[in-house]
Amino acid sequence: MFAREYQSFGNHSDILSRHTNARAAPLPPPPRVRAQVFWRERQSFLMGPKEREPALPFALDFYPLEAPEFTRIHPFFENLRKARLTTTKCTKCGAVHWQPRVVCPKCNSDSLEWIDLPKEGELFAFTEVRAGAPIGFEKDVPFVTGLVHLKGTEILLTARIDGAKYEALKIGDRVHLKVVDLPDGRVWFRFAPWV
Repeated sequence: MFAREYQSFGNHSDILSRHTNARAAPLPPPPRVRAQVFWRERQSFLMGPKEREPALPFALDFYPLEAPEFTRIHPFFENLRKARLTTTKCTKCGAVHWQPRVVCPKCNSDSLEWIDLPKEGELFAFTEVRAGAPIGFEKDVPFVTGLVHLKGTEILLTARIDGAKYEALKIGDRVHLKVVDLPDGRVWFRFAPWV
């Protein structure tokens, strides 16, 4: 008897149907569902020809989601598509941030503006990755990563250095921005030495 009462108590479909407004527009899916849809679409895009390998699981994807529904710093990626390296600057205290922020870590203001950064700099430090590369980058080994001091700023940023062997580089070498188009339509940045 208790089980029968519990079952009838737990069935709320009649109550829900009376309170559902059939004319109301459906709610958009929550961010997690949108990310899962993005992932499924990305998987199907990358799994074309048989010789391609499957894409990384979403949790192991090195590159961030760039659309406005996934991040509030989406202007960074839009500017990067135009070959502009940008970041945020606080209009209240004047602090320039790297990486772009949505709130100033110095004064906690959310009054930020987008500014352009130099497209060139010099190597402050660098190393070669020969083993232990992040998942998805095993086939790229060996490759060089470095700290780039952007010209005329105090900003040091970490980036991969393309088109150079470790032995050919030295601290102080001039490098320039290189925008990388990823297979799924996203973009990222690297640097390359001047030739």
